[in-house]
Amino acid sequence: MAAQRAARRFVMVMPAGNAAHIEARVAFGLGKPCYAVGPVAKTETLYRFFDRMFTSSDDSASWLASPLGDAR
Repeated sequence: MAAQRAARRFVMVMPAGNAAHIEARVAFGLGKPCYAVGPVAKTETLYRFFDRMFTSSDDSASWLASPLGDAR
């Protein structure tokens, strides 16, 4: 919990288990920008919490390198 409070952002690497999904909910509750990277096996309501979802690490790297990546 201390690490999540100190973090500026939350990144979840997919596929992820139930524990990671709980951590995502905590990060969202703390007001952290939340991002997911990787393939999604099924649609879940939780994914509405994410500011951005990336299909691959290359996709996320391209976004981070762009001016939009600096926005959050």
